[in-house]
Amino acid sequence: MHTRDPIDRLDSPATTADEAGLARIWEELTAISAHPELAADTAPGPSLAAALHVVDDGILAKGPGSIRSVPSAGAIFPYDVLVLDRSGPGPAVLYRLNLDRRLCVRTAAGAPLADALAGTTDGDRSVLVLLAVRPWLSIRKYGPRGYLYAQIDTGHAATNLLGTALDRGTARLRLALPRRRLAEALADHLPWREVHSVLELDAPRTPAAAPPDGWSYLHQERPAPLESAGYLESVCWARIPRLLADGPDHHRLTTRTVVESGPLLPAAAGIKPGEWTGLSRRRRSSKRFGRQPLDPAVLLDCVGALMTALPCDLTGSGFGVTVLTPPGRITAPADNPPGAPDFVGTAFVTDTAAIARACTGQSHLAGADAFVLLHADRASTLGTGPDPLREAVFRSAAAAHLLYLGAARNAVGVTGVGGFDAAQWLAAAGLDHTRELLYVVALGNDRDDARKLDRAEIAYAQGER
Repeated sequence: MHTRDPIDRLDSPATTADEAGLARIWEELTAISAHPELAADTAPGPSLAAALHVVDDGILAKGPGSIRSVPSAGAIFPYDVLVLDRSGPGPAVLYRLNLDRRLCVRTAAGAPLADALAGTTDGDRSVLVLLAVRPWLSIRKYGPRGYLYAQIDTGHAATNLLGTALDRGTARLRLALPRRRLAEALADHLPWREVHSVLELDAPRTPAAAPPDGWSYLHQERPAPLESAGYLESVCWARIPRLLADGPDHHRLTTRTVVESGPLLPAAAGIKPGEWTGLSRRRRSSKRFGRQPLDPAVLLDCVGALMTALPCDLTGSGFGVTVLTPPGRITAPADNPPGAPDFVGTAFVTDTAAIARACTGQSHLAGADAFVLLHADRASTLGTGPDPLREAVFRSAAAAHLLYLGAARNAVGVTGVGGFDAAQWLAAAGLDHTRELLYVVALGNDRDDARKLDRAEIAYAQGER
């Protein structure tokens, strides 16, 4: 891995005296990093097979249109998936999953990672699915804001893995983790990653089903980075403040919704047990909306998916949901409790030019009929350390994913808006500078006659040329 920037040495033209130095620079610029040697491995045991089924259904499964079960800005999917199998009598075994090639690689980092996680999870014989954010993948496309997108994309994946696992049995998701110790344990295998969350699955008590089709199983003999962009990725990583990697190692596990319920959206409006996997396969991001009003009952059912209870270690408060609709569409009750989704009627959502401006020029969103703003209390989120911020970003990702599922349940168009003018949206919702807008989700009548701009050959998302 490079530790210096070879470009700095190209300031002066090469001379006869430094031809050898230029040759070394050229070799560094054109070299391809060697991949570690991998040997064939045995078929997975029941715990790994169960984890692979959850990953297959929760991330990789594709429905109509060959769309993955989870959304991602620019279809980047900026994270790695690891499985730590602690169910056997011997030491824990760590597997790295290559999602694109459907490879399951057994590594030598199981014991260090298990030691770093000691005392963090409930049982010592469960199997863990870890999501590790790789911010470089998003930042190289979207700039510094790509760090937020990488966190949100990984939050979508974590939420869908949890719901998929709950369709199969018991599962728990943990966000409060010893991130620095985990990064050290993974440094020789996966540098420049940040562990986002850990999904804990109980080891199967009965003979498990066969592993999912299409996977190959390999073994990495000795520690070596499985994948890295070397110096460029390290530069990206160096620009992420170390403060963001801090936080408590453990929070109490609870089962709760990401937002509070209320008269319009009772707790029973959430995703029902057994519904999740099927809805995630029908999930898709709309490319364009047609100007057609949504039935109020349909809109309420879509937003009602937010009432799904998730077993997770969420602790904070101050997270808010504001739904902007055309005037008179839905009347918010006077006794709406604090924290419950608020519905605001405003002509702003019918002004296509205003919507395009508020979405940084993304005019394909102007035909949406409703916009859901996901926001947090700025002072408590940004003034008390990184843990409240991390949780608020996860809540916004989880809430957005539930909205995707609610939209799939009602055959309604939906898409997440990453690039937005926060001041314009907060003003339209009657919110002030004390709120931090994290995510906007558009709902409306789907018109499948366009393509997402951030997936075009030349990307135009948020001003990129």
